[in-house]
Amino acid sequence: MSFLAQGIYKLIYPFSTKNKIIKNVEANSLTHSLIIRYTPEQLFDVVAAVDYYHDFVPWCQRSEIVKRNPDGSFDAELEIGFKFLVESYVSHVELEKAKRIKVFDLPYNFFGCL
Repeated sequence: MSFLAQGIYKLIYPFSTKNKIIKNVEANSLTHSLIIRYTPEQLFDVVAAVDYYHDFVPWCQRSEIVKRNPDGSFDAELEIGFKFLVESYVSHVELEKAKRIKVFDLPYNFFGCL
């Protein structure tokens, strides 16, 4: 898992040749596109490895899969914090190998109130 520990920033940004952000009409939605030198499978594996986020995502103090479902989806709890401000939340994650990762906030999350 040393590939994950290198960090997502080192993975994506040094090799980007095109960087554009498109704001969607939908509330709380943002699309970010870049051209990078990694395969969809490699990127999918990094983003889907939620239980390793604490190793390479800034301010992620804890990352844990709390429930796995038969369809391959799971619920993951992340604890994000800096100094005295620490908050945890649970999201439902659906995976479509090397194509799509959908993440849904579960009710009563701190970030749903921001």
